[in-house]
Amino acid sequence: MVVIKNISITPSHIPNDGTGRALIRCMVFTDTDHASISSVWVDLLHTELYRTYSLNPNSNQSISQTQEGEYFGSFMIPWLMDTGRYLFIIRAKNSKDEIGRAVGVCEIYYRHPDSLSMEPSIFRSRLESITHSHFIDGNKIKLLEDGPEALEKRLQLIDQARKQINIQTYMLGQTGAGRKILDALFQKSDQGVEINLILNADTQIPSSPISTVRLKLSQVIGDLVKEDETGLVEWFSHEFLDKSWIKAATRGGINVIMINGEQLKGPKAAHDSQIKKTDHWLEKIIKDGLPKITEKTLPKDWKSFFQGPGGLPSLPLLDYAVHEKIMIIDGQIAIVGGRNLENHYFTEWFDLECQITGPAVNTIQTGFLKTFNSIAPKNNAPLPTPLYSTETNHDTHDVFFVQSRPWQREYHTLKAVVAAIQASQVYCYIRTQYIVLPDSLLKESLIDAVHRGVDVRILTNSFQTSQHLNFGVGYFVSLNYLKALMDHGVRVYEQKGIPDKSGKDYHHTKEFLFDSELMAIGSFNVTIRSFFIESENLVFTSAKELCKHRESVFLSDLQKQATEITQQYLAYLRKKHRSKMDLSQLVDILF
Repeated sequence: MVVIKNISITPSHIPNDGTGRALIRCMVFTDTDHASISSVWVDLLHTELYRTYSLNPNSNQSISQTQEGEYFGSFMIPWLMDTGRYLFIIRAKNSKDEIGRAVGVCEIYYRHPDSLSMEPSIFRSRLESITHSHFIDGNKIKLLEDGPEALEKRLQLIDQARKQINIQTYMLGQTGAGRKILDALFQKSDQGVEINLILNADTQIPSSPISTVRLKLSQVIGDLVKEDETGLVEWFSHEFLDKSWIKAATRGGINVIMINGEQLKGPKAAHDSQIKKTDHWLEKIIKDGLPKITEKTLPKDWKSFFQGPGGLPSLPLLDYAVHEKIMIIDGQIAIVGGRNLENHYFTEWFDLECQITGPAVNTIQTGFLKTFNSIAPKNNAPLPTPLYSTETNHDTHDVFFVQSRPWQREYHTLKAVVAAIQASQVYCYIRTQYIVLPDSLLKESLIDAVHRGVDVRILTNSFQTSQHLNFGVGYFVSLNYLKALMDHGVRVYEQKGIPDKSGKDYHHTKEFLFDSELMAIGSFNVTIRSFFIESENLVFTSAKELCKHRESVFLSDLQKQATEITQQYLAYLRKKHRSKMDLSQLVDILF
């Protein structure tokens, strides 16, 4: 038996501005005959650090023969580590392979770093250090703001492809725009062009996340899939996915992988203790973030509102997923943004993408290949050709492409956004599909920005714009989180609904604007799901003309197409939708 006691973590409260260090001390003993202590470590695999730290014996307070006594060690708390109460799990093993376990507690708190600004020499190096990506100069960025034009541009680029087309999308429609793109891909495949396609398996059933919850099926997602002779994951629900095109695609030479959560697993823990620990961010939501719900606060028929198989614990989509939208042509041109390959995104909804040419495309290509190559062996799919551009480009736009992979505890998009908010001095303007912000790093950075005098405004959907495809539930989820932001001075606006459009004016854009100095667009929403569950990407640029243009568009949209939510109006909405807001808390982690 191994015993760990007298755990001390100092200081008990540590800032996350990159200056704090945790010092751990504990006493370790074993009562097993002829055994000695062989190793002691701190297990932080349930945190974003995703690693263990060895503790060393204190030679002045330990027994040399058995190595029993005091152990100690220290490590830095990195800049932008998520805040909250942390459990530091101390484990020790003796020479008989017996393992002991004990837990120490400390608090990580938010603190704005000193000397952080948008000045390139300061900001770029700090941002690159936490995301393992780099600003790359010499690119050309073209914004794709109009849906029909964006679809036409995609089709033109596909038609121009001579060697390779790589596409990653969260959703691929079977009609309209999706069918046009599929037909174009089939045609290029017939011409010998290599085509590699990454799809998110879960979202090939419904048209929106909440639709999955309402499916009247008798089995959970895991029971609805199987692997056929091509090694491709297929869905049995013929109501939602025409499987024939997938078979036709694979037989026609298109390399398709459909990713589900079971395939998105991180590396094996360094110490397999047989003891699982809930990730810190989820533990925090369960204990602190989610409001307490009782059946008395819900309507009598609340159980029939969601018809998800197995109830909340078995909700489909409550698993890791790929949410990125990428298209790369011949390793030369890339499109990155928020649009899925489905009709609504091109013909009805507000959304945004950018077309990139130049050396930064190589970084985007590397990101695509990393995802594809990590999953392809599990699908028996051939690996894509690593096609990269060697051409020099003399354009003037810089590009910083950042991706997150939550299953690897890589939260780089979240960190990049928070770093930019911390560097902002004048304003931070945000467009997002939803606002799902329990206590979190991003929430604290927004509130801190307001307290520093930064003008923080967020544009999101209204009840009227959310009535298409059951996205209304996402609206009710967002209502639960507005008051905490507005109480601190964050200004929130909702997209006006256009009469008789029935939700066809839905706001799907994901955009972040900072001080006319920096902008970012991509797939990242202001939600816990984007932070910790789905892979996301963002394209940052400091191109002045683009930043000023998007600032002008944002302010114009607030004036012409949006309504500011005042405290009085929010109180009215909360009273009107109270029961639906309570019910939506059961699934807010899906948004």
